[in-house]
Amino acid sequence: MATRGLFAVAAAVLTSVLAAAGVILAVLGGDGGATTAFAIGVAFGLPSVVLGVVVAVRRPDSVVGLLLVLVGATAVWLTVGELCGLLLARRTDLPFAQWYAALSQGDWMFLYVPAALLMLVFPDGRLSGRRRRWAAAGLLAVPPLFMLIAALDPAPFRPPFEAMPHPVRVPEPCLPVLRAVAFALLPVFLGLLIASAAAVVVRYRRAADEARRAQLKWFALGAAFLPLTLLLCWAGYLFLGGPEPAVVGLAAAALAIPAATTIAILRHDLYDIDRAISTAVTYGLVTTILLGFYTAASFVAGLGAGRSSPVAAAAATAVCAAALSPLRTRLQRWVDGRFYPARQAALTTVQGLRGRMHAGQARPEQLERAPSARRPGKCRFPMARRPPGNGVHT
Repeated sequence: MATRGLFAVAAAVLTSVLAAAGVILAVLGGDGGATTAFAIGVAFGLPSVVLGVVVAVRRPDSVVGLLLVLVGATAVWLTVGELCGLLLARRTDLPFAQWYAALSQGDWMFLYVPAALLMLVFPDGRLSGRRRRWAAAGLLAVPPLFMLIAALDPAPFRPPFEAMPHPVRVPEPCLPVLRAVAFALLPVFLGLLIASAAAVVVRYRRAADEARRAQLKWFALGAAFLPLTLLLCWAGYLFLGGPEPAVVGLAAAALAIPAATTIAILRHDLYDIDRAISTAVTYGLVTTILLGFYTAASFVAGLGAGRSSPVAAAAATAVCAAALSPLRTRLQRWVDGRFYPARQAALTTVQGLRGRMHAGQARPEQLERAPSARRPGKCRFPMARRPPGNGVHT
């Protein structure tokens, strides 16, 4: 096994040990909220760790498997760190506890780094191009710098470290400079994340072979579950008054992204990915539009019947139900025509010919003579060629 594969397996073993240590800390800490957060973090992180090991073993020469392991390992590390912080917060006299409290103020940035690096190197595992190398260097440099600056800020630490003294005192004249640098690092980090996502789009547009394009489509399909979290959060506020359903979206994304990445690397031809993307985009648009309809209808009906009135809810539901069926059909046709014009043209030709056949105006052999079947670059149908003679088999 190559060195990268060994690193991935070692990182997975360390993550398992860290998760086991988290269980012990959860028992010792006894804090219900932190224990729940730890359980959720481990549940979200372990699928990525396991599938990352599978990719690393099957493709030991690629860094994709290692990064996939690190995506899950980072989630486990941060949740275990929360449990460790609860125990150290009780020992304000320990210098180690003070430094831990200081450095943990800015560690949230590390949660995004492995996923962003994965987007930069997917699917071949290489950093091709100067811009991607600069983006990778920025992703590795900005989080530690931000964490150090946040540790030096004399403002009170976030819970549970409010009473923890600062291990280092920064001179007062230096504080404006430090805070200005910390504030500037936030948009820089956001720009690096956007650049990482854009690298996937650029690589797809420049891909010359269908295999690589299929791999990138699988990766995009897995990442599409992240907007689902926002839609579920929106729906939660509409129907339940809180963002609790967003946890379902996070769980789906935590499973879909590593699963789609694994399929893209090992079995990119497993399923018709174009159909999966078309369906996902269509239902995502339908859900967004219906939530917008429901929000607007609830607001308008609530002006007359009251915001919490059953009449307002019934009216909003009726509007959404009436719009659902034709909306989904039209959106599906638009998405297919926008993303897969050749396929949509072929399907339209077949459907039109079938309608004329039922009306007695055409025969199946006439499919090749249909306009969309003869256009340059469109799909041709050699199996539908007319037989010799008058079109009747002898």
